Amino acid sequence: MCMKKQIIFYGAGQNAQNHFADWNSRGIIPVCFADADETKHYTKFQLSDIDILPLDAAIANWPVHEIYITPTREKYAGIVSELIARGIKRKAIKFFEPVEYRKGCHNMGHYFILTDNKIGVCCVPEFMKRLEFEASPDPKVNFRRYEEQAREIIDNWRHNRPSVCDGCPNLEFGYWDIEPAITVLNISSKYGADFCNTKCIYCSHFPKPEQAEYERRGHEVIDMLKAAREVYPDRSFRVDVAAGEIAVAPFRDKLFYNFQCHSQV
Repeated sequence: MCMKKQIIFYGAGQNAQNHFADWNSRGIIPVCFADADETKHYTKFQLSDIDILPLDAAIANWPVHEIYITPTREKYAGIVSELIARGIKRKAIKFFEPVEYRKGCHNMGHYFILTDNKIGVCCVPEFMKRLEFEASPDPKVNFRRYEEQAREIIDNWRHNRPSVCDGCPNLEFGYWDIEPAITVLNISSKYGADFCNTKCIYCSHFPKPEQAEYERRGHEVIDMLKAAREVYPDRSFRVDVAAGEIAVAPFRDKLFYNFQCHSQV
């Protein structure tokens, strides 16, 4: 008779608190938590009445188990190695989303940068130009081109082929998403020229943009937010706005209104 595998969540930290309700709604419900932090042992998980145990106690109580890793993705590789070293079989280690072990980067496929008339992904100076492309007036086209570029580069990493990112210090082997999924919308600029009124005494030497430039940039940003809402209706985003004094930009009220309307932000 095949016994049902019990689910153990490994890690009772902030990421588990942030996503616990979502995981439960998907039917991924643990019998307990295990955690490396001894101060949490034999206490209750903050959002429920579920026990937090040492790993050895958890697997002793539930020998037929699956262990779901709850910390953020950049910690996966280290945790998998730790669990295997402690006798956990690799096939018993699970993730909440599809991932694969390969070379990767934390920005690629996740970080969408809109800077002036360019779309980019990378913040490493010597690699930025290799990856950016001219922005289309249609934001949906920009999202599609970004994903196509990311998918091609990821496929090169997956098959150990050369890529434009070779030599980047941010590349590392680990567990990465199989498909690109934009989660950060970065609205950036050089010296804040398209956001700031440049009236602060410490940067008054920068030329003040014309009103038309303010308006153009404002509409561009708002169009991007609207397009993101349409293209990815079920996805959550973080929106980074830099540089410049966004609070004094003439289009700030429209921008903040669109943040509020975008329930995924």
